[in-house]
Amino acid sequence: MPHIYTLHQDADEIFVVDYTGSKEAQMMQLATKFRELIQTRSKPVLVMAVFNDSTYVTPTFMRHAEKESGAVMPLLEKVAFVGLSTTKKIILQGYNILFGRSFQAFDTQEEAIRFLVDRSASDKRSPF
Repeated sequence: MPHIYTLHQDADEIFVVDYTGSKEAQMMQLATKFRELIQTRSKPVLVMAVFNDSTYVTPTFMRHAEKESGAVMPLLEKVAFVGLSTTKKIILQGYNILFGRSFQAFDTQEEAIRFLVDRSASDKRSPF
């Protein structure tokens, strides 16, 4: 079931946007809800976005996600994606180019969490 929740890893708080099994309308609602949450919080956050094979990233959703995440980009400390297919990883590369970031894709949530809490790792560099 798609939803937003937080994980605590030592002193770090990670916001998880779980798109698992979502349809386009649900995904767009989650993206908007997440943007509102981050704007209300108004301080940098660590983010993990979770997808699976039944989550379809449509062009309409991508335009919406670009708008919503663009509105809070300065507050996104680090972002990790989990469960991306090869096609979704290619889409992520385009997203990285658009925002001048290097968001990372991982096969497991554990790998993503390690990246997010690693103070020596960053996604604030251009992929080129």
